[in-house]
Amino acid sequence: TAAAGLSKKQTGSKNIQKLSAKPGSSPQSVIVRRKRERGHVYVLEQSIDSENWVRIATSTRSKILVENLFPETKYWFRVALLKGVTQTDFCDAVSIFVI
Repeated sequence: TAAAGLSKKQTGSKNIQKLSAKPGSSPQSVIVRRKRERGHVYVLEQSIDSENWVRIATSTRSKILVENLFPETKYWFRVALLKGVTQTDFCDAVSIFVI
C-alpha cells in the first residue's frame, strides 16, 4: 500500500486491512473498494484529518466511487459492514492524496 500512496491507520488489533483506495477515472474522484462480503451493506465514511468522520455512502456494492473531492487534499476512508441492524467495527482506514 505504501507504493500506491496509501497508508493505513490502526483502529484495533482485530481489524484486518481489507480496504483500498485508488484514483477514479474522472478528476477529483476516488474508488474505494472493500473485500466483498455476501449479504452485507457497506457503510463508507471519509475524513480529512483521520479524526472527524462523516458518513458519505451506504451501498450494497463493495466498490464505491467518491466524486467531487478537493484537489491537493489527503482523504481518509473507512468502511463498516451492516447486516440487518448489526454493524461491525470500522476496518483500518486508508488514505489517498487527491491531485
